[in-house]
Amino acid sequence: MKHQDCHCAQLASSELGHVAACQHCGQVQLNLPYLTLRFQADEFRTLSAMLHQAQRRIDAAARNTAMPAAAAGTLH
Repeated sequence: MKHQDCHCAQLASSELGHVAACQHCGQVQLNLPYLTLRFQADEFRTLSAMLHQAQRRIDAAARNTAMPAAAAGTLH
């Protein structure tokens, strides 16, 4: 299906951009400033899981580096 034939419904948005899905072909679009990425639904689901895993690791690393030195000494 040609992209111009798609009729997208916006699913989510933020100051960074938005996510939309085509009601006809099921394609998911990640729209960022100056960039649009198009995915099949299963590919978008895989990307979402990968980004979620990365964010969990970033958050865990931030928590570990934010731990006060005195409190770190009490953990065994």
